[in-house]
Order: sequence, then C-alpha cells, then structure tokens
Amino acid sequence: MDTTIVTDLQIVAREVGIPLEKVQRTVELLDDGNTVPFITRYRKDETGGLDEEQIRAIQSSNTKLRQLNERKRTILKSIQSQDKLTEELAEQIKRAQTQKLLEDLYLPFKPKKQTLATQARERGLEPLALEVLSDAEEAKDLKARSEAFVDAEKSLADTDAVIQGVGCIVAEVFSENALLRGRLRKLFWKTGQLTSSRIENSDQPDEPDSDEDNSDTADEVSASQTEEGSTASSESTNSDANDSGEAKPGAKPEGEKESGKKPTIQEIRREKRKRQKEKERAKKDKAFRDYYDYHEPVSKIPPHRVLAINRGDRTRFLKVRIEVDFDKITKTAEEVVVPEGHSHADYLKQCLRDSLNRLIIPSIEREIRRELTEKAEMHAIEVFACNLRKLLLQPPVRGKRVLAVDPGFRSGCKLVTIDPFGNVLGTGVIHLIGPQDRVEKSRSRIVEMIKQFDAQIVAIGNGTACRETEQIVASAIADELKDRDICYLIVNEAGASVYSTSELGREEFPKFDATIRGTISIGRRLLDPLSELVKINPSNIGVGLYQHDVKAKHLRDSLDDVVESCVNYVGVDVNTASPALLSYVSGLNQLTARRIYEHRQMKGPFRSREEIREVAGIGEATFVQAAGFLKVVPAENPLDATWIHPESYEVTTKLLEKLGCSLTEVLSTVPSPPPIVEKPKSFQLEEEKTVSEPAAETQPAETQPAETQPAEAEAVEAVEAVEAVEAVEAVEAVASATTTTEAGSETGVEAPSAEAVVVSEEVPTAPVEPGSEAAKEADTPTEEAEVPAPQPAPAEIGASDENHKQLLAKIASAEIDKLAEELNIGVHLARDITGALSRPGRDPRADFPPPLFRRGVLKLEDLEPGMEMMGTVLNVVDFGAFVDIGLHDSGMVHISRLADRYVADPHEVVSVGDVIRVWVIEIDRERRRVSLTAIDPSIQTEKKEKPQGRANRPPRAERPQRGKGKAGHKPQAGGGHGKAKQGGRPRNADRRAKPKPSKPISDAMKEGKEPLRSFGDLQQFFENQRDDKKKPKK
Repeated sequence: MDTTIVTDLQIVAREVGIPLEKVQRTVELLDDGNTVPFITRYRKDETGGLDEEQIRAIQSSNTKLRQLNERKRTILKSIQSQDKLTEELAEQIKRAQTQKLLEDLYLPFKPKKQTLATQARERGLEPLALEVLSDAEEAKDLKARSEAFVDAEKSLADTDAVIQGVGCIVAEVFSENALLRGRLRKLFWKTGQLTSSRIENSDQPDEPDSDEDNSDTADEVSASQTEEGSTASSESTNSDANDSGEAKPGAKPEGEKESGKKPTIQEIRREKRKRQKEKERAKKDKAFRDYYDYHEPVSKIPPHRVLAINRGDRTRFLKVRIEVDFDKITKTAEEVVVPEGHSHADYLKQCLRDSLNRLIIPSIEREIRRELTEKAEMHAIEVFACNLRKLLLQPPVRGKRVLAVDPGFRSGCKLVTIDPFGNVLGTGVIHLIGPQDRVEKSRSRIVEMIKQFDAQIVAIGNGTACRETEQIVASAIADELKDRDICYLIVNEAGASVYSTSELGREEFPKFDATIRGTISIGRRLLDPLSELVKINPSNIGVGLYQHDVKAKHLRDSLDDVVESCVNYVGVDVNTASPALLSYVSGLNQLTARRIYEHRQMKGPFRSREEIREVAGIGEATFVQAAGFLKVVPAENPLDATWIHPESYEVTTKLLEKLGCSLTEVLSTVPSPPPIVEKPKSFQLEEEKTVSEPAAETQPAETQPAETQPAEAEAVEAVEAVEAVEAVEAVEAVASATTTTEAGSETGVEAPSAEAVVVSEEVPTAPVEPGSEAAKEADTPTEEAEVPAPQPAPAEIGASDENHKQLLAKIASAEIDKLAEELNIGVHLARDITGALSRPGRDPRADFPPPLFRRGVLKLEDLEPGMEMMGTVLNVVDFGAFVDIGLHDSGMVHISRLADRYVADPHEVVSVGDVIRVWVIEIDRERRRVSLTAIDPSIQTEKKEKPQGRANRPPRAERPQRGKGKAGHKPQAGGGHGKAKQGGRPRNADRRAKPKPSKPISDAMKEGKEPLRSFGDLQQFFENQRDDKKKPKK
C-alpha cells in the first residue's frame, strides 16, 4: 500500500495568507541554506519583496507541516506493521489536517501500557466485547453467553467477572473513538470552566521550584512587577542583601534558649530554614490568594492567568481542574456511540459512564490544559520577543564619558568610569551605610571621579540600593556639580552578573573582579545597548511575562531569532565587533565569529570585505550570507561601508555610469582610511582613592596597555547633517520600501569591543568579608596608563558636501524601473542600491527616542494624585505597561488608561524604552504601588467601549448563512478565542503605512540658511523649486 506523503505548500500559503508562488520561492531559498535576514535583504526580487516577519511565518508553517507529514509516515508504517492498515484508514490519516485528529485516528492502534482492557484481552474477552458492540445475535443474552468465558485460571471466576472485563474493553473502545473525542473536545471548549481552589494541606513542606525565582505572583500587577524585579535583584552583580540581617550589638544570638544554654550550629541552621520556609509560604499564600476560589471559561481566560494558575498548581498551593456539565457530556456521548434500539443499551451506557469518568474526561482535560499552556507560553514568548527587540534597538549614547555605578549595601557600590569607546579609565568602591563620615566620603568620591575623568553621565544599575545611590548622586549634581552639565539615569542591570562570571567576561577583562566586570557592563549598555546585550543570554534580560514558566528551548530559539534580526538590521562593523556580536551575523556561528576576531587580532583591521575570505572556515557560502551585513569602516572600496552586497558591486558600477556618476562621488560620502598617527603620549591620571572597609588591605593598581581601536562614536552635528540632505523624492520612495520590508536598511555602527582597556586601578579580587574588622581603608595610587588614540569617527554626510548633493539629485531624477530593465536586474535590487548609495553610514537606531536623563530624585511621599511627569516604559504586558518615574518601584499604567480609545494590545500604543507623559491617579502607600494614566485628566473624554463590529450591520438572524467547508478555513480551538491570523504581515503594518503629515519648511531652509531635517523637507525643497520654475516671469 502506498504510504507516500507529499508536502502541499498550498496549505502553507492559505495559513500565512501569501500567494503560492512567493511561498514556493521562499521555501526553495530556505532549503538551499539561506538565512532569513539574507533572504529578506538580498533576495527581494525572488520573494516578491516579502518582509522578515512574513518569511519567518512561512518558515514556521512549513516546518510544522513537514513535522505533521513525518508523523503521518510514522503512523502509517506502525499500523501497516500490525497488518491493520486499510485503504479507508490510510486515506483518513493522509487527509488529517491537525495533530489532534491524527493522534485520535492512531489511538486504537497505539501500543499501550498494561491497562484493565489489555488484561481483559489477554484473558480472551475481546471476541465477546465485539459481539456486544455489534449487537450480535449470539450475545443477546449476555449473562448466558458469558458463561462460556468463565475460567478460574484466567481470574474469571464467574459471569460477573467476565461482564466486568468486557465492560473495560468496551470503555476503552469508546475512549478511542475519534468522532466522540472530537465532539466532546468542542463541548469542553464551549462550556468548560477552569476552576482553582486552595489545597488545604498545602502547609506541608514542598519541593523547591527552580522556576519560581522569587517571582511567585498571581494578580496581574504583582505578577510582572515581581517578574522584572526578581531578575534585577537576583542577578545583581554583587548579590547584596540589606543590612537588616546584621546582628545588633548586645542582642542574644538567634535561637538561644531561655535557660541560657547556647544553641548548637545545627539548631540555629534548622531555625533559620524554618523561618525562611514560613516567609516563603506566607509570600506564596498572599500571591495566590486571588485564585483560592476562581473560575473562568476556558475559551476566555487570558494567557497570564493560565501561567499564574499553572505556577500555583506546580507549587501545590492550588488544585486546578476543568468543570463541565456532566449530564450534557453524557447525553452527547450516548448520541454518538450508543445506537438506538441496541439490545444492550443500558449496559453500553454504563460502560460509557465508566469511560467518561476514568478515561475520556481526564484525557481531554489534560489536552485542554496543555493547549492553554502552549498558547500562553507562545503569547509570553511573543511579548518577551517584542520587548526584547525594543530594548536591543535602544539608541546608543555617543561621545560621552560614563560613570557606571553598581549599587549595593553590604559590599558597597562599585564605580567604573569608561570613555566613549567603552575603555575603562578608573574604578572605585563607595559605601552607603555606616557612620556619617563614611557616607560623606562616598559622596566626595563620586564627585572626585566625575571631575577627575570628566564624566558627563552617571549610569546607575537598578538593583539593590539603587534609589539610595540615586539620592546621593542627585544631591551631588545639585550641589558640588551644579556648574557642570551632568545628568544620570537608571540602567536595567538584568544579566550583568551572568556576563561578569561568563567566559566572555573573563576573557575581555581578565584583570578585574567579577563585580567590576558587571559594573563595566552597566556602563557599556548605555553607550551601545545592542553590542553589550548580545553578550548575555536573552532569557536573563527581564522584559518578559512569566518568562521562567515557559519551555527553555522554545524561549531560547525565539529570542535568538530576535537578536539575530536586530543585529542584522543594524549591521556590524567587522573591525570593532566582539565575537558575541559577530556570532549573530547571518551565516556566521560562534566558531567562525571567533576566527574572524582572532584574525583581526593577529593581522590588524580588515581593509576590505574581500579580506574576510582569508579567515579560516569562511567558505564561499558563508561569505555570501555574511558579507552584506559586515561593514568595513574605513574601507579602500567605498561600497564596503554600505549595505550593497559584493555580488552587486559590478551592477552598482554600471548603475553609477548610467547616472553619470563615479565611485569618486560615492567615496566622498564614506569615511576615508585614517592617517597613520604616532603613538599617543600617555598622561598621568590623578591619584585615585578607594573607599573600602575600615581595615581593607591595599593592593597596588595595575596598568594594562591598551590596543588602539578604530573609534566609532558619531558626532551629533554629523547626524543632523545627514538628515538635512538625505531625502529626495525618488530616494524617499526607495527608503520607504526598504524600511517597510526590512525594518530599515541603514548602516549601523557598533561600539568597540573590550579589546582595549586602560586600567587606572584594580579592585582586589579576593572577597572582603562583610563587616570584617580585618579590612582596612587605604589610598590606592594610580600608575601611568596609556590611553587609546581616538580614531576619526565614521562621519555622516555633510550638508555642504556638493558631490553628495549631486549624487542625490541624479538618483532623484532617475527612473528606477527603467534602470533596472536596462541593467537586467530586479526593481527591488535597483531601489536598494540607490537607497544605499544615498545614505551610507547611518545608524537606524538614531530614529528611536533617546533615553530619559534625570537630575533630581523623587520619593513616594512626594507624589500626589494629578501630578504630571515623564517616565520610561520598562515592560509591556497584556494588562498594561510598567513605567519608571524615578521611584524605587515602577508605576503601572493599566491598558484601559493607555489611550482615550479602546486598546486591544498594549504594544499598539507603547513599547519598551518609550518616554511617555503620565499622570498620577492613585497611590497605595502601604503596598508602595502607584497607578498612572497616559490620558490627560484635564481633557474630558467619553469612555471608548470595545468595537462591536461593523456599523449598520443587520442582526445575526437576518444575515445570509455563510457556506461551510470553505477552502483554507479552519476553526480555532477554544471556540474561536485568540488572535486572528495576520497572514505573516507585521502587526502594525496598516498603522505604519499611514503617511505622517509633513511639517512645512521655513523660509531660511528655502534660502539654504538652515539645514534640512529629513526626506520630507528635501522633497518639499525640490517641489518648491519646480513650482518657482513654472511661475511666469514678470
């Protein structure tokens, strides 16, 4: 019998909503080993301009279809080996469209463990069961027929035992009926209620749950607050604890008995564990209190509640089940499996009830809970991925020296000053608790380091003691540093401890202690978030929703796709990127990225893309996939600094000739190779004092020669200049198409990796015992250190660059479609080439809002309802957004208060990193919660209800019935609950497609006295020139 299964891509095309031809070409490209970023950017003409999200949707759908077909082949072979495969059954299996239907068909033939039914079959009762089911004539008198099967040796002592055994077989047959299971499954989704109740004996000790991670919460607000808070606190680089655990002078040791007998160490530890368990249990009891008597329809329960209930079930605080109307279930089942007029109808109904209670209902309940969990996990991963993308694409802070602070109480706050290129200038330690003179010394130390190294920004980690550190910094800025233009901001330090103890962290900073490496990471992620955050496992970055409750592999794979997408969207400078950043480039892996890094270390920076071929392990296929995303700045060939792929260099040259241009004009738009500079003179850093424990031993500071790296900080003036001239009508169309399909095609500039480090002071690597009297405070002299010579930054196009203006004008006047036809290339490729030539060297992250810098500090006591303030969005979840307004705990904007209209998904309104204006509406000082709104209270607006469908739509009864069985139509599980498929299109494609109204240019801009700001401005400029030419001369 033919068991061949053919993959039908028409199913994929219907599911993603993309024409079959495009799907076929995309699948062929993926099967040839091309990566998604490469196909998105460099194979547009073959895919018809599909964007990355559509290509990933095709990839995912095709993978699932192939897995389903592979499962069909396995099932067909299994049934065929049992000699039970029929033509009808094989056709049903081949036509099965879902995994559930396929498994239902396979269930009767699936090898089983020892069950009551298998035992009855082993005793020879299956023929009698088949006679009963078929209502055979010889089994009309069941009791009499059963006497023939009585056999004491087979544990069938009497007819009752035989009838009971036959009932077990019949019950199992009913439970394996695919039609019955399908009907009951739909009934469960339609009428089932997910209920949870408290387990009364939950006070008994439970096993520790690694997934809890100090974030056991149940209600909506505390759920994500704890989620993000646990990540920050548990991953604090110094694992600080507050000072409440320190023994008070004169106090008796804990656990000391009233008799005066000193307790043993075992008794003290036992008592400590007992108190810790009681504390954790009280926390869990408070977290799951809302679910002690909870019920909600399974078709409507939101994903975050599913994960919260699962967590309560897993920690044995909640008993969870799905309740349905058993009478309705029984009636439906009887209609399916008990024929009318059957002579043994009552017996079959009895067997059916046994099957429902023992087999069918528990099985379907597990299926539904598993499906709910899978959907909730998928949703949680989508939320995490969306937030992670926004976090990775935060705009870098260029050209600033940063004082990074890793806050802590007991072991102190670690201080590190880094230059604009990420090199370490100096380190130190301060303390926030203790005698007043010690605290004053700490404040003086901060001021001293800021003045000594001319720091312009203070980056404070958001871990333990964050707000106390913020108060000291803010007061210093207001007093001693009021004459300096300096500000601070809170940086999410999640994952910094993971980096500090990783092999990569030890390799980059071998001379530093792990706590200092974590502080360096805090400062560097302000300079260039993408380059620094790629060094950390994405799951350790706390911007998710119940991220510890989802499958680790699924989470890792999805987040790796997001990081890969962001890295290839921005682009990588091959001469400065770290191995971690290079490993995410299209076509590269950790091994090839390491080889590129080592080749650069041994032979110096790459001068062209062709030199990348010389790296061991970089073959032709790898080079083709990666070359376009690896920028060489400065470069001998100006095209090596653009998005143009080397395979298109010849076409680009011909296109320039068609436009009447040459590479000389392009060369003027790309940074030229820097001149060879002499070794810079080192300078003596000021003496640096380390404030430590009162008796800390001194260690002489060490110096480490720094390797000079190409500087990549971009000047603000240059950024403004490129925005002033890079917009032309035709070029704008190219850019618009590129941005829509790829989320941008501009060149990104990466921050230098930690190849060059200037050490002015090294913190002792040996840990200092907290509160130890052996530690001593001493001044640490700083030895002479070499400072890397700043290389010329890759400048953007200047507004006065006449060559580039001429190039823009020629591109604007060209007919792209005609050029593509003459050069025998695709239109998409022609547009990408002209777009890359018109704006090389631009970082697409510059279009995103900058971080919110602060100079003052805010306390909970200072808040009053109605106060207006600016805040930074820290996390976006299903029910709203958490906003940092300068308090120890973030404020919450509920989804109903994000906009003066109905909002179905908070991501439609806000994203992680957005700076928004909010108003205080409620303050819970006891629980330290602040409720915010993004709707101006002074503006009275009517509450917008959820849209009820199309206006003037006739009642349902009056509408024509829609035909069933439509091709490609598949009802969603759960009664249609969930988001509809979007055909692989971006979630906000329609919203992004709406053009923004252009701001008119000023007269000064028309006269050339002021720089232009954007594409739209330059378009208006040329339109005004054309209008002036059309006007009749007087």
